[in-house]
Amino acid sequence: MVRAQGLARAVVKGSENDHFKYKYASSEAIISEGREALNEAGLSLFPVTQDLCDMGEGENLMSVLKVVYGLVHTSGQGMELSSTTPIIPEKGRPFDKALAAAKTYDLGYLIRGLLLLPRVGKGEEVDDRDDRNFDPTRLRNSEITNRLQDHRKALGKERYDEIAGQEPPADHESALTILALLEAERERDGLIRTSKMILAQMGAKDAVGADAILTERKLPTLDQFAKCPVSDLQVTAATLRKAWKGE
Repeated sequence: MVRAQGLARAVVKGSENDHFKYKYASSEAIISEGREALNEAGLSLFPVTQDLCDMGEGENLMSVLKVVYGLVHTSGQGMELSSTTPIIPEKGRPFDKALAAAKTYDLGYLIRGLLLLPRVGKGEEVDDRDDRNFDPTRLRNSEITNRLQDHRKALGKERYDEIAGQEPPADHESALTILALLEAERERDGLIRTSKMILAQMGAKDAVGADAILTERKLPTLDQFAKCPVSDLQVTAATLRKAWKGE
């Protein structure tokens, strides 16, 4: 990281906010500069898991993107980093676009923090943003609908219908309950992907090799993953992470 920070250059404020007319360095520019500096230093940064969760309650309920990144050096050493970013739909930017923006924003901020890049222009920082007209109650119902649609795309119609049913939720509370079930299923998928990725890093070339590693540590086998409670998969992923890091 010392070499990467030394290689990183200040990002030119080449973008302009159309409404407030201030200059700022875009997340895309920060990511581009960060990737070049990291690669020259023999480092690779990539997302391992991306999950959605809720923050706040009632009218202050907000969707949050939680990302776990892997940072790996050509020497074989690596570590995991985590970051969270709110997902803010607004007029002209539905949930799917807000989610895509949050992913880019999250990666840009992580890279900026890792490489100690200078602050961006006035108005781009979260604490400098003009949010005087933000109304969380206006977004709540449309946000839930968009999140249901996002889960349907991610899980596929058949899996979605098994969990949520084919009819729309009867009321707000039912929708929140269905969202919780769908997000648990998405979390399950993320944990399974993470576990399989770590097993590959630990030398498992196929299912037999993966099951050998899992059995040795008294963890569920690959065939059992689909039926395991999410809590068991969380333990499995955490145990494999520690084993991979040699802890």
